[in-house]
Amino acid sequence: MFHLWYERQMDRELNIQTRIMREWTEIEDLLVYNRLESTPYQALDKLFEFNELGSDSDFVDFGCGSGRVTFYVHNRFNIPVTGIELNPETYYELKENMAAYLKANPQVNFAENIASYKKIEQCNQLYEKCNSDYNSKSFNNRKNKPKKKNQASIRFFQEYAERYQIQKNQNVFYFFNPFTVKIFAQVIRNIEQSLFDNPRTAEIILYYPMYDYQEFMEKKTIFQRVGSISLRMLEDEFEKFIIYRYDPIS
Repeated sequence: MFHLWYERQMDRELNIQTRIMREWTEIEDLLVYNRLESTPYQALDKLFEFNELGSDSDFVDFGCGSGRVTFYVHNRFNIPVTGIELNPETYYELKENMAAYLKANPQVNFAENIASYKKIEQCNQLYEKCNSDYNSKSFNNRKNKPKKKNQASIRFFQEYAERYQIQKNQNVFYFFNPFTVKIFAQVIRNIEQSLFDNPRTAEIILYYPMYDYQEFMEKKTIFQRVGSISLRMLEDEFEKFIIYRYDPIS
């Protein structure tokens, strides 16, 4: 089940403020771009429990919103991350988050957070009151942790996704239904061209994948579906991740 307190707590630990939702205001934008929605931190915990990123990963989030996924990935794995966001209001908030994040240079203990969350879940099955009591003990009374050294790069661009030039080292691409399948197809074609020009293994991660995204990936791309991760937080068939991978022929 989705818990808002955990979302707020993780924002505090990363020293950022991320939006749950924002609608586009112009009619022409509404026709091609979906509203901003942030991937739940609980979902990200589950994704990377089963699909951990290696030190050679270079992560790109298309339609990154206020940066929740990119900051999470950067902090958890200390790998290069890039976010692409078009909405000017959201991009302004994104740059503010970046300044706050870099200034704080937080070091989140993800393993401890996840363990604490699971204990709270178990506790809630027994006592309704236990959630708030355990929350304050397990998250708010932490010892100071050492600062990170040699931070990986973190970059954001206010750009049309289909115009962004894929870099030769980028190999993990994340989408939470940011736009129409027509734009999505153009972005995937750009990724494929980059993989042909600079052969490398790459992954596409789809969160809450709609059927048109899945159909395109499975019938019209070089990527192969390698697995899915169901979340069961909202009892919704789309509440899952699907992971696609491309391995160049050796």
